[in-house]
Amino acid sequence: MIRKKTGSILLIMTLLFGLFGLAGCKAPADEEPVNEDLQIQQEIMESNRKADQDLWQEINKGDHTFQDPYIAPDPFGVSPLTGVVGFKNTEPVGVMVTIPGDVPTDSVTYELAAAKEHMVPIIGLYPNRINTVTLSLIDANGTTLDEKEIEFETTALPETLENAVEITHAEAEPIPGLTLVSGGFMRHPYMYDTSGMIRWYLEVETDAHGYFPAENGRFFLIGGYGSIPTETRDYARFVFDMDYLGRLHKVYDIPGGIHHEIVEKEPGGNLLILGNSLEGHVEDTIAEVHRETGEIVREINFADYISGTKYNERYDWAHINSLSYDRSDGTMILSPRDVSSVVKIDWDKEEILWILSDPEMWEGTAYESYVLQPVGDTMWHYEQHAAFEIHSDIDNDPDTLDLMLFDNRTIRNELNDVPIKGDENRSSITQYAIDEEAKTVVQVRRFPNSHAIITSNFELYPEKDRLLANHGSVRPNADSPLSDMYGEIFEYEYSTGKLLHSVRLRYGFYRAHRITLDGNASARPMEN
Repeated sequence: MIRKKTGSILLIMTLLFGLFGLAGCKAPADEEPVNEDLQIQQEIMESNRKADQDLWQEINKGDHTFQDPYIAPDPFGVSPLTGVVGFKNTEPVGVMVTIPGDVPTDSVTYELAAAKEHMVPIIGLYPNRINTVTLSLIDANGTTLDEKEIEFETTALPETLENAVEITHAEAEPIPGLTLVSGGFMRHPYMYDTSGMIRWYLEVETDAHGYFPAENGRFFLIGGYGSIPTETRDYARFVFDMDYLGRLHKVYDIPGGIHHEIVEKEPGGNLLILGNSLEGHVEDTIAEVHRETGEIVREINFADYISGTKYNERYDWAHINSLSYDRSDGTMILSPRDVSSVVKIDWDKEEILWILSDPEMWEGTAYESYVLQPVGDTMWHYEQHAAFEIHSDIDNDPDTLDLMLFDNRTIRNELNDVPIKGDENRSSITQYAIDEEAKTVVQVRRFPNSHAIITSNFELYPEKDRLLANHGSVRPNADSPLSDMYGEIFEYEYSTGKLLHSVRLRYGFYRAHRITLDGNASARPMEN
């Protein structure tokens, strides 16, 4: 019964996530227009909830035990390398899930909270094989009470994901975990292991920016691609709240469109997103979206902070591509790419605090005094991405703000007449230490490598002494079209800068994330 229903779910989801720019039905003048896209997504959510309820009803019948459980491969029809195992127990028990890897570092293991009824998510299966998964019952003391092996047979990867990952350097073991890649020129998020094997993918089409992790173990996708046409590109208008089984929990409708960033203002709290004013400009606003209602409760336009410059003349003048929010004081660090600057603002007081940029960018403007003054040699960043505050004290100075960014090191803004100064054909992860009181900045370190002209991000693991440099948009040569771009991920020993591991990805991407799976978010019933 459930498998038949998931077939209809897949059909609806395919219709939804392949949509490009539905116009919506025309309504009488005295009625609100019907949003066909949103109606379809609400149907998907209801179908997911019904399928989820059916699963739980099946599990709760009482005849599915740990040794004779209910088994369903890909029960929601959009996450082929997943499944669920359902059973009921007389006492609350935890469950340890182990999906053995071809090598030990590629084993996927996670523990589920104690309960009497379990819908155990199986996430991270190998494609095109029979996977043997081990489930272990765990008591409150961590003692294993019982074990069972269950087989899941999976289908082959779609052709688009075959040979998508190539290991190019392996001097040391990479950090364990799966790497999730999204956006760019592969619009279906996927994860691969340390051996380069695809272990998860989602048959849901995103926009060019894709996936953003949530603190509850789920994630957000930017979808509804092509819904809002503008002079420069079409924008998606929907945020999908999903889990790794492919269940759609909530949809947020952002009428002005969304791009580049989704972060939680507080754990489980409102969302901060990057949007468009559509007032002669795009990629220039920051909005706070109510987590429950989806209402935009506050929105600021970056032109209210910086205006009257030559840069403001362009349609996509700011192109804000990242947002780093400090919950302790309500400040945020923005990355307006097309002015090659990082700008810190006070979200509550609505004022600029400082600008990190080549000082030549702002000479003779009203904002010259906000520019941090360099101390020592500095190789400035140009058209950067992923400018984030690092909350570990990585420079061993508690009086400085530590910041890292991806310096794409390119200039395509025709109004920017400041030349790139050195290292023209390489991109770099760059680390800064900022003395906010003295308004000075020290460039601490750079990790240069292949030239990624757009997108890209980094991930720092200070406790493991590792840095991941995710070069999302590398051209085969200077004349090749953007569609030919590929991706590279470099893993360094942070303290020495030594390259330890690297991969080449068939498709250029927006961001990559090293994921440690927490199955609990996918193990809970969907809320009504």
